[in-house]
Amino acid sequence: MLPWDRKAKLARARAAADVAHLLENAAEPYRVARDLQRQAIDEGEARHWSRVAVGIAQATGRQIGLDTATRYSLEADFSGAPEERSETSSPPRHSMPDISGDELVALELKRLFQEERMLFFYRLQFLGPSDGPQTNIVGEREIRASSIASAVKEMTIEWPREALSARLVDLDGAVLWERSRHG
Repeated sequence: MLPWDRKAKLARARAAADVAHLLENAAEPYRVARDLQRQAIDEGEARHWSRVAVGIAQATGRQIGLDTATRYSLEADFSGAPEERSETSSPPRHSMPDISGDELVALELKRLFQEERMLFFYRLQFLGPSDGPQTNIVGEREIRASSIASAVKEMTIEWPREALSARLVDLDGAVLWERSRHG
């Protein structure tokens, strides 16, 4: 057995175990899996939770990637009841465009993928030596990134000379990641 094949089998087994666990223990397992995917720090973990979400969708019969409004529009009948419309009446002014269900799915998926590329604001703070308990911030830089992992990659920029460590902070002030200059 090749090493990559063994890794793939282990990844599938781990995903299947997480699918079973979430289906058994979570009230909304698909939502939980997608939330964990969005919160993943690295790409491998995000890929794992994506596999779990797909497995849950297959097990429950849920359509993947469609929000509630799109699912309703796919199932809706926009033509109106036959007794309400006569042969001579004109069509409604604001009728639904003639789009097939597959085209609606494609449009919705395109919208969802564009939302995934949204950028969030973080602050990169450089910390220097301090005399007391207070933190001595010797430099600060605002970062726009799509995830915490992407923002952490920005920490490879040139540090101020007096900085001993750096930390990544969200807009609420919560420290997300911290690193010393030499470690």
